[in-house]
Amino acid sequence: MRPVALALLLVGSLPAAAAPFEGTWAPTFPACADPDAAVKLYAHRIERAGGSCGIGRLRTEGNAYDAVAWCRRGLAETPERLRFEVLNGDLRITYPDRGDRERLVRC
Repeated sequence: MRPVALALLLVGSLPAAAAPFEGTWAPTFPACADPDAAVKLYAHRIERAGGSCGIGRLRTEGNAYDAVAWCRRGLAETPERLRFEVLNGDLRITYPDRGDRERLVRC
């Protein structure tokens, strides 16, 4: 398979521009200055104080982005489904497998 076709297959219908969830986020504006609280999101990677996750699949669904992230927990690396939505300037990350979500502000 050609590299461009493989990239399109992995990314789905994402435009070449940065996804709206990319950037640095935190639970509150003051927490943006705290490296332990800030979360850095890239199209294919999540970095936070507890470690990092690689995003293996990312697809758009309306204004949301669904992802499968591979995160290391101890010695195991496990997949986790995520949904990113930017609503009114806030980022909502939903964790469907855990039934959990978090709200972050852009730093």
